[in-house]
Amino acid sequence: MDSNKDINFQIKHKCHHKNRCEIIFKNLRYGRIVGSKEACGSDAYFFLQIPCMFPNKETPWRKAAGLYIASFGVFIYFFVFNVFGYIESVQSLKYVDWDVKTVTAADYTVEFDVPSSMYIAFI
Repeated sequence: MDSNKDINFQIKHKCHHKNRCEIIFKNLRYGRIVGSKEACGSDAYFFLQIPCMFPNKETPWRKAAGLYIASFGVFIYFFVFNVFGYIESVQSLKYVDWDVKTVTAADYTVEFDVPSSMYIAFI
């Protein structure tokens, strides 16, 4: 688009402070590649992307809002992390308490390996 003054004027006056705008490019020439036919025909689409510029008076507010939102997200992460650690500790202590209060046959069972040579002695 180079620096066509008419196009810049239209962009500035028709699209300023709008989310969407339409500009008519009547005098825009089709692009050409050296040694070939037209690169763009009459059915080609022209896409123009312009970055959003925020006024300087909004910048501090946006930075503060972003800082608050990010800090809140970090706070939630640490809170949930500590809650899960607490629940794990409580459940571990409850399991030990249950194990101490519950007496089963497994508490008095002894297990040991019997080698195959002992089986031959009894036969």
